[in-house]
Amino acid sequence: PISIILEPLPNRGSCRTCVLHVQPGQIIIVATTVILAISDIGYHWRYRRTTLLAGLLTLLMAVPYLRFQITHPAASVDHFRLLNSYLLQPLPLLEKIARFISLYTYSLSPAYWFFPKDHDIPRHLMKGYGHMHVLMLPLIILGLIVVLRRICQSKYRAVLAVMISVPFGSAVVGVGITRLLGLIVPLIPLTVVGLSYVLTWLANERREARFYHRFLNVRHIFRWLLPSPVLSIAVYTIL
Repeated sequence: PISIILEPLPNRGSCRTCVLHVQPGQIIIVATTVILAISDIGYHWRYRRTTLLAGLLTLLMAVPYLRFQITHPAASVDHFRLLNSYLLQPLPLLEKIARFISLYTYSLSPAYWFFPKDHDIPRHLMKGYGHMHVLMLPLIILGLIVVLRRICQSKYRAVLAVMISVPFGSAVVGVGITRLLGLIVPLIPLTVVGLSYVLTWLANERREARFYHRFLNVRHIFRWLLPSPVLSIAVYTIL
């Protein structure tokens, strides 16, 4: 609540820790806002009066944050120093840019999301598993292709905007699943779009007949591949 943030706490360190815990999230919010604003600039200009009122409301809601930044002007830098961000290290500018690009691309890499790794904290890992099941990868790729083909529609650009924005939070510090959980927001719709495309394609009677003729034991194959009983039952029901 705003009242909690506006009221000065006896222990200022506690207040600082509370607010700074979501520092990478602040970068994601700003990046998403900018990309969405550019993406729908025509719409915002057409309804510029409403956009102006929304901007004023946003500034009002940001008062607690602005108050904190004024009260603790060095807090953001201190937090990046606490996280040992390379941005504050005495490195050449080109090396910092290269590291940013490397971390950003790895945040979106299938190698990070779908295959076993030892990069994250052990308590955030399951031995032998990626963060997402590898069977979702083809559906996500297919969904991404569909979204890119329909990029002229605002709702599809919004999914891409979130997908582009989330890795900024980890790219300035380091890749970690807690900083990339926001990617679940676009990845799940992409999976659904890909699955919907496949089911629509299979809905054709001739394709459906050929599909079942060639894969008579497809239900058993899926039950063997899927480690989760819930997913197995879901796929078994669909097929």
